[in-house]
Amino acid sequence: MARQRRVDPSSGFTRESLETLLDLVEIRLGHVEIYDREDARELRMLEQTRDQLVNLLDPEPAREFQQRVASGPRMRDT
Repeated sequence: MARQRRVDPSSGFTRESLETLLDLVEIRLGHVEIYDREDARELRMLEQTRDQLVNLLDPEPAREFQQRVASGPRMRDT
């Protein structure tokens, strides 16, 4: 049986665990509907959680990802 690699030895999370959590957060982000302040607060918390998970998985590409998200959606070339 292959040994699972820990992303941060001080945490109990493996890379696979963090990727699963990130998937769940992104799914939830895709379904959030904003009706009031509490919903907006939940959206911000989910976005922060997503950013933290991405940063834990790979700190350098996380900065690039955060810059892309901050710049807004991009048009696809057709």
